[in-house]
Amino acid sequence: INEVYDLFIDLDATEEQIEFPVLYTNAKDGIAHSDLEDGSTDLKPLFDAIINVMPGPAVSDDATPQFLITSLDYDSYVGQISIGRLSNGMLEMNKQYAHCGMNGIDHNIKFSALYTFEGLKRKAVDKVEAGDIVAIAGISKVNIGDTVTDNENPIALERIEVDEPTVSMIFYVNNGPMAGQEGKYLTSRNLKERLEKETLTNVALRVRQLDRADAFEVSGRGELQMAILIETMRREGFELMVSKPQVITREVDGKRQEPVERVYVDVPDEFVGAVTEKLSVRKGRMENMVNHGTGRVNMEFVIPSRGMIGFRSQFLTDTKGSGVLNTLFEGYADWAGQIPHRTKGALVADRTGKATAYALINMSDRGEFFVEPGTIVYEGMIVGERNRHGDLNINIVREKKLTNMRAASAEQTVTIRPPRPLSLDQCIEFISEDELVEVTPENIRLRKFEMNQSKRASLAKKMKQED
Repeated sequence: INEVYDLFIDLDATEEQIEFPVLYTNAKDGIAHSDLEDGSTDLKPLFDAIINVMPGPAVSDDATPQFLITSLDYDSYVGQISIGRLSNGMLEMNKQYAHCGMNGIDHNIKFSALYTFEGLKRKAVDKVEAGDIVAIAGISKVNIGDTVTDNENPIALERIEVDEPTVSMIFYVNNGPMAGQEGKYLTSRNLKERLEKETLTNVALRVRQLDRADAFEVSGRGELQMAILIETMRREGFELMVSKPQVITREVDGKRQEPVERVYVDVPDEFVGAVTEKLSVRKGRMENMVNHGTGRVNMEFVIPSRGMIGFRSQFLTDTKGSGVLNTLFEGYADWAGQIPHRTKGALVADRTGKATAYALINMSDRGEFFVEPGTIVYEGMIVGERNRHGDLNINIVREKKLTNMRAASAEQTVTIRPPRPLSLDQCIEFISEDELVEVTPENIRLRKFEMNQSKRASLAKKMKQED
């Protein structure tokens, strides 16, 4: 309890907030005590404290109905569902209401369904009262922050704004040599329908059709949100390819600006140096550091959003899984300059086949591999990270030629260095602008955008001449 008081003081709590009641509970046995010797055998003291201490909602059933939409859901039967709290008045089925949106007021709106919540489930009802958490269906083109109110005297509540997307990626239909072998949903129509369905519930997501019929620009709030969407689609049976994340910039008074994040870090004190160094390289600026003397340190940084791409996995590695990281959108600031990305090149397969142990052993001095013997590879597939700058095309499917003669040292045991498997987050962090991540329900592969090595060489030569 003393530690909780210390925490409230550190958070600059008011006198009223610090004077909180203390209850002792045993959740497993379902017992709560306001005093350890009060003899309670159930959770009644907890419920009494909620009723007596926590103020009820300042609402009125007789006032003008005001329902602020704070979340969205989708049901294949009733369509889009709006969720929020009814601030005032009552809502009923078979009555007409007004929808106050960003583009004006729509009158004569009727609900096709009206729900309240019991536990985690929705329950259909005919009427809801002020203070209830409710869900309604039947309103088209609804957005977060809209208000459903009285049809004759519409009074909108103050809008809540959703943060704009800061990162964009391009989703492509899988056109690799192994396309269609591992997934169920492969076409641009499947991809478009799935992304449009996601926007009905994921309010921070934007989808734009590009000039190519098989490519869509998807914008969201950070690469973590994008990685979650890609992983969800992969598990649903989709095959697709995604590009390297790019931050969404804007021009203000002739200056290029980029989104920045406020990063809150809680790490053991022995990892402060490592985390500070990594964030500084990514253009992070420390604004606050608090050491409570308990062995853990709280730090606060402001960093460009592109500096956070791929940092979470590196952060967990540097802190041995003991660090806590949280980010909030801070706003826009002037372009911070170049942030170092990948300093090494890629090992690229130059032909199709199965990777062999013989080839991996002979190429082990060229870098670190992502594949193991027996993995099927194709021309243009990235099979490893080179130990120096620039890409290297290699024959990873070469087999050992057998003869009748053996040297004395021919049968010596050779140990192959184990491959370094990459997760989806690590793949998104690893790729460069001319590379893609191929995602299927069974595998995650890295590949060049242009798979033919002759065409890649011609493009590189042309770009060099233009520079």
